[in-house]
Amino acid sequence: MKMEKNGRIIILMIILVTLTVVTVHAQDKFPGEMPVYSVTRGGITEDQARDLCDILGVETRQRSLVDENGRLSFMDPEKYQYVPTKFVGAGEADEDGNATVVEAIDIKAARSIRAYPRDKALARFKAALERTGLLPVNATSTGKNTELIVCDYEKESYFRVDIDTTLEFRQYLHDVPLTGPGSKMIAVFDPQGVITNLQYANRELKEAGTVAILSPDDVRKMLMVKYGRDLAIETTLVYFSPALSYVNTRMIFPYYECSITEKSDDGETHYLDELVPAVKNSRYVPVAAIEAFQEGDVIKGKVEIKGGIPPYTIQWNIGGKFKTSGNEVIVYKLDARDKVKEQEISATITDQNGISVLARTTVAVDPSLLTFVDSPVLSFYSYRQFGTENAVTNQFGDLEQGFVNQMKADGVTKRFQWKGFNAWEQDFKSPMDYYYIDNTDITLYVGHGNPKYFKFTDTTHDDNKLYYNDADNDWGDRDLEWLALYSCQVLKIDYAPLSIFDRWKQEFDGLHMLLGFHTNAQANFTFTNAFASNMVDHNWTVRSSWFNAITTDQPSDRVGVVMGAGRIDSEGNWIWNSNDHFWGHGSVGSDITKPNIDFYWAIICW
Repeated sequence: MKMEKNGRIIILMIILVTLTVVTVHAQDKFPGEMPVYSVTRGGITEDQARDLCDILGVETRQRSLVDENGRLSFMDPEKYQYVPTKFVGAGEADEDGNATVVEAIDIKAARSIRAYPRDKALARFKAALERTGLLPVNATSTGKNTELIVCDYEKESYFRVDIDTTLEFRQYLHDVPLTGPGSKMIAVFDPQGVITNLQYANRELKEAGTVAILSPDDVRKMLMVKYGRDLAIETTLVYFSPALSYVNTRMIFPYYECSITEKSDDGETHYLDELVPAVKNSRYVPVAAIEAFQEGDVIKGKVEIKGGIPPYTIQWNIGGKFKTSGNEVIVYKLDARDKVKEQEISATITDQNGISVLARTTVAVDPSLLTFVDSPVLSFYSYRQFGTENAVTNQFGDLEQGFVNQMKADGVTKRFQWKGFNAWEQDFKSPMDYYYIDNTDITLYVGHGNPKYFKFTDTTHDDNKLYYNDADNDWGDRDLEWLALYSCQVLKIDYAPLSIFDRWKQEFDGLHMLLGFHTNAQANFTFTNAFASNMVDHNWTVRSSWFNAITTDQPSDRVGVVMGAGRIDSEGNWIWNSNDHFWGHGSVGSDITKPNIDFYWAIICW
């Protein structure tokens, strides 16, 4: 890994997880038809959860381990992915006058960590699942270790230790993996063998006949039409289990998981992975079409839906969000940040079985009739503020809305929620970032990317690609503490010849953490909701909230990354902000501005 050797200390903290995933690639094997499965029972009981925890020795003060949908979720926020730290003292108040703390990595304690043996972890987890009747007969295990690597090139010292051990069981249906938030069986063990994270979500299934499925070529053609351009598309057959919160799910169907790449002279842009229902029969999968037109400054639209299991939940996307149950007509006063000639309109339709499809159309717009918004105003009236920028709202719908709902419910002030053509690259760059992302404490971006940049739909404000060297010394110099990138491979660890630090270090000027993915991310409506809920409902650290949301609401092979900056104080303490909570939910570290940065760090789950 390339790192600068300019006299500064660079710390690389890598949480290394090896995962072997067996999949059936649709391009290699197309069966023509596949089984479908009926749900005979969803979730587990409180008694089963208590028995599982008792056998595993999980000690918890939670009054209930199982939520109302039968999902077991336990995490010890003090021990999960624990890196030894020590309290140094109180920090300087932040820009809003909030109290901060100073924490440092305890290097000596970190050196002494020894991970819990993987074979013991497997034996304990498997035995506990078997004794409680919670281990499916067609599940296979994978083991992984969390590795801490500390590199100090100035002193030429180097060490690495495994700091925890993760075991996971994955279910297969006729050799095809069952994936999704509704199928998770995971336990994380600390070095003493204490479980720090336990997740169990599963449905009992019974084979219920077969259905004809689309071919890989059928799916590729559909996506080519959707995106309107030539793309490289890889398809993999999976079964998808929606989150247990979809309580009316009665059938489990095959899907294609689609990895989509746009190739250009500037490299490859990786789209958020997409799940496409593989079933041909509209009896099981809704089919929808939209008609829409402009009338003055109003857009009127209607969606016609057939198939699937009504009633439907409809999410309209016309620069804003409208979520209704069964409302097939929308009237929306169209606001724009600048003159536009067309507006994409989409509706995400989800039936009672948890199957979602996207319908969309484009309306020619007369800009002279529009209402224009976006007068930048600096905010000094709230110490907790957030913003979102969704550059792909008309391709995937409102993936950020769960985050928005959770933050607003916690009383956090929303500064902006830009979507589609209203999400601009310049909001992330000086001088406009001062009014937008750096006018918030946390901003969530949703869109496509690669290790060098993340993209925007709008092409009229800058070049629509935020390159790693486009925002030098910009992030955090006013207010921004945390920037989360729901995008593919932007925080890839190595991208020859540049490491993650070579690419993104220059943006840090008070920013505490940059959160993202080393791999592709999957478009999933529950992910951003889980991330925010972890922070504001459970009071977990920002870092733990991100990684746990990936564990529960992304496929098992997705690799999350958190990067940050640190400084060395006069006593030789290596100060960092890895244990930040969101404001109002625990301690927060003090800003580390560009002149004081001595090292950069990253935590990676892979």
